[in-house]
Amino acid sequence: MNWSKAKNWLIVLFIGVNLFLVFTIIRTDVQSSTIDRDTIANIVNILQENGIAVEADVIPQSMPDLGPIDVMNSLSDYDALAALVLDANAQKAADKPEYTSGSKRLWFEGDMIYYEDSSPQQPYEGLSQNRAQSIALELLRTYGFNMERAQASAAEQADGEYIVTVTQKIDQYVLFDSYFYLHIAPEGLRSFAGSWFVPSGSQDILTNESARVKSIVSVLLDFTRNEERIQNGSSQIVQIDLGYMTKAKDTYHKNATAMPVWLIRCSDGKVYDYEAR
Repeated sequence: MNWSKAKNWLIVLFIGVNLFLVFTIIRTDVQSSTIDRDTIANIVNILQENGIAVEADVIPQSMPDLGPIDVMNSLSDYDALAALVLDANAQKAADKPEYTSGSKRLWFEGDMIYYEDSSPQQPYEGLSQNRAQSIALELLRTYGFNMERAQASAAEQADGEYIVTVTQKIDQYVLFDSYFYLHIAPEGLRSFAGSWFVPSGSQDILTNESARVKSIVSVLLDFTRNEERIQNGSSQIVQIDLGYMTKAKDTYHKNATAMPVWLIRCSDGKVYDYEAR
C-alpha cells in the first residue's frame, strides 16, 4: 500500500468532513434562536483544532432579537463639569480643553473624560469594597451623571486602594463603551476616566424577526481567522457577552447609535468585538 497517497487522501477527507460540519452548524444555527448542546460541542472541537480553548458553558445558547438604540452623551458642558469636579476657580488652558486646580487636573479627549489628583486630601474613613462602590456612584451623581442604570464593581489594590468599574445596562445588555474607572484611595479620589452615554428618550429594543442578532457560532468561526487574535496569540476564551457599543470615542459626539455587538474576552486580557447585526 502507498502510505503517502493514503495519508494525503485521509487529510483531504478530514478537511472535507470538517468543512461539511462547519456548514451544517452555520445552516442549522442561522435558522434558530437557540443553539443546542451538540452544536456547542462541535464548535468547541473546531476551536480546539484551531488552538483556541473554551469551556462549553461559556458559549451563549440564546440568540435574542435586538436592534440599534439611540443614545446621547452625558457630557455637554466642559466648564460646568470642571466647576463640579474641581471648583469654580479652576484654570482653563488656552489651547485645549484642560482644567487645573492645585494638584487636580481634568481634561477631555473626544468623548473621553480624564481626571487625576497627584495629592488627594479628602480622605475616606473605613474604606472597603462596598464603600468604594458607593463612593464611586455618589461622586458620579454629584458630577451630574445619570446613575439610574449604573452598577459598580470594586477590585482591591495595594495599600487599601480600590479600582471601581462603573457600567450600565440597557434592558439586560451592557453598553460596553459607556463606563468609568475610578481609583479611590483612603486619601481620596486619585483619578477617574471614561465616558457616559444614556438612551435618548423612551425607546424599546427592536423585537422583530429581522433584528435577530448574528449567530455566536458564526462569530466564533470568524474569531478563529482573526488576524489580530493570531498575532496576539490569544488562545483561551474566558467570557462571551452580548451588549451594545457606540464606538464613538475619537471625537466628541452629542448623539450616537449603539449597535448590538458580541464581546469575546480572552485569558490574556485581550478583548475582541464583533458586530451582532
